[in-house]
Amino acid sequence: MKKEKEQRLFSAFEEEIDLLCGKNQPLSVLVALSGGADSSALLCLCATLLEKRGGRVEAYHLNHRIRGQEAKEDALFCRDLCARRGIVLHLEERDIPAIAKKEKRGLEETARQVRYDRLEEVRRARGLCYIATAHNAEDQLETVLFRIARGSGLKGLCGIPPKRGAVIRPLLPFTGEELRAFCQSAGIDYRVDSTNLSDDYARNDLRHHALPAMKRVNSAAARHGVELGRVLREDEELLFSLVPGEALSREQMRALHPAILRRYLAARLEERGAGTLEGVHLRALCALILEGEEGASLSLPGLLRVRIFSEGLRFEEDKKEKEGYLLPVCGECTELPSGRGLILVTDRRNFDEFCLKTQKIHKLFNKEAVNSATIKGNLFLRSAKKGDRIRIGGMTKRVCTLLGEMKIPLGDREDYPLLCDDKGVLWLPGKAARDESRDAEGDLILCLALREEGGAK
Repeated sequence: MKKEKEQRLFSAFEEEIDLLCGKNQPLSVLVALSGGADSSALLCLCATLLEKRGGRVEAYHLNHRIRGQEAKEDALFCRDLCARRGIVLHLEERDIPAIAKKEKRGLEETARQVRYDRLEEVRRARGLCYIATAHNAEDQLETVLFRIARGSGLKGLCGIPPKRGAVIRPLLPFTGEELRAFCQSAGIDYRVDSTNLSDDYARNDLRHHALPAMKRVNSAAARHGVELGRVLREDEELLFSLVPGEALSREQMRALHPAILRRYLAARLEERGAGTLEGVHLRALCALILEGEEGASLSLPGLLRVRIFSEGLRFEEDKKEKEGYLLPVCGECTELPSGRGLILVTDRRNFDEFCLKTQKIHKLFNKEAVNSATIKGNLFLRSAKKGDRIRIGGMTKRVCTLLGEMKIPLGDREDYPLLCDDKGVLWLPGKAARDESRDAEGDLILCLALREEGGAK
């Protein structure tokens, strides 16, 4: 009877391998071996399949130094298990607590990243086709519940993919109970991770309390979770196939169905290296596109900031202001950075004399007259900054909104010159001076000439 159960599980495992890797193909795989029941079962199933089909199976174990002596014993166990099976083991040790502290990340996140990075490096170096991990049906259901609690969208509810790139997860159709029973029947020893017994970790809390409650409602809850993930993944793939590949303007983004807009944003953010995104981030960004002011922004994981303009999205490094420039302005022409143009602030008589000498420049000047008595402190020229505002025509407007109205390209807006005094922005070239200073008969003439296209003319 025991042998029959073992054979049924092995046959189901072989069918899953066929789905993931191709029917009746030789197995060329690197098994991620922790020493627990699931990964020990995976290694032995792969070894049995190797005997039947040929190919190559190797294993990788990482001692992460999180559990002291227990972790060392796990490594020794994996060494002995592979030796008994005649399987090549790549055994490595990394100080994960030290790496996590240095990179200011959580232990679990750091261990996972280091583990997957090294698995891929070893796979490539050894010329193997796949990396096999031992995630099972309960892991799938636990992941879905965890993502619901964190606020996930449809993509998160798809759970753990059976295959992503070179990584395959052939044990997803099986429950942990089935795999432990297989180990017992086949005489396979395994280790128990003591950290899995504690409720100190959020996932353990779900594993020990939420999953048993769901199984009491329906004993097949874990399998249904796997099937739900498969169906939702198909839906997600269809929706993503409808996402535009080109960059869109704000108006075009507003015209998208909300389901497509969220996926368009997710794709653009992934291209830009955003950190782990949750549904709340995409919903907030959608709201900003639909209702936010020109130039409004949102901070996202991965030190990424997204700013909204009529032309579309602009991505910036968060928590790091661009240095920009600041130049004092006097009665002579002041050259803009990078030779982009020049600015002149002078009285009417000197301006007339200047124009007689420089008629060509005069034709390019964008000029404004102001009352010098309204200027507060010193005059200086600087690049635009976040939060800049100017009162024009009885309304206080954001400078970034006005630059959008002027059709200044996104890439030029942070460097666009503003004439300021100690009170704030005095003049945005291309628009009027601020209300309290503007005077058609004023004694002071403000002039700007840009040499590059896209500036004020």
